[in-house]
Amino acid sequence: MYGLAPEKLLLLVYRNFYLAIPILFMSASMVEPWKSLLLEIIYEKYQAWLSGLSFTCTKGCSACCTQSVTLTSLEAEAILTHIRQEDRIDLLALIEQTPASQNVPSITTNRLARYCLDQHEPPDENHGWNFAPCIFLAKGCCRIYEFRPFSCRSFVSVAPCSQDEGARVPSWIITLNTAIMQVIEHIDENGEWGNMTDVLKLLISADDNVRSVLSDTERLPGFLIPPDEKRRIFPLIEDLLETRAGDATFAALARIEFNHPMTYETI
Repeated sequence: MYGLAPEKLLLLVYRNFYLAIPILFMSASMVEPWKSLLLEIIYEKYQAWLSGLSFTCTKGCSACCTQSVTLTSLEAEAILTHIRQEDRIDLLALIEQTPASQNVPSITTNRLARYCLDQHEPPDENHGWNFAPCIFLAKGCCRIYEFRPFSCRSFVSVAPCSQDEGARVPSWIITLNTAIMQVIEHIDENGEWGNMTDVLKLLISADDNVRSVLSDTERLPGFLIPPDEKRRIFPLIEDLLETRAGDATFAALARIEFNHPMTYETI
């Protein structure tokens, strides 16, 4: 479909979401307000889209809460903003004390999309996974749950999962998650992407050693959406892009133009 064997494409596209279950000090003001607004809209829309669905995920279910969660610097800034607003010095200290990751993913979602859409073979990744509990996990519950990144919001399963049995996720939800990750990365173009603790550490300390394990975020080259899922996914993307964000639409602020319900471009 994209010039790659289906099983390899599946592995690469989904690796940021469900394979993690066994399977400069910068101030918040440095984030452009429109980016924070768009991120909030994405979170609200995603919750609304999935609100009528049934999942087995409950409070205390934490099999997916590992140190292999990835995010953008935009999402990391949102986390730090809330941590500072709540004066959680303990969490800031925890981030600083956490060692830099040894298992580092190197291909962002949009870079992978560019390889696939250009029908080029993506480079192999041999970074492995860190299944240690997330640093924000305490007694089975997340200490930053209300402002957790999109990767965490998108971890869902229709059957109980554990570190021995991965999540069971409808394929269209995985496709939707990939598309939303692409949009978030596009909004945060020229930012940083990588494991959550590494991006947070960079924003707190501007440590060049941490920067070396991160990747630059990229523009949206096109969506990785299988033909048989377009009719289900594109209306949701269209709903997002047409949402009002102040005096403009989401699409206008994000500089994503759609000329037809099935065709999307960046401008």
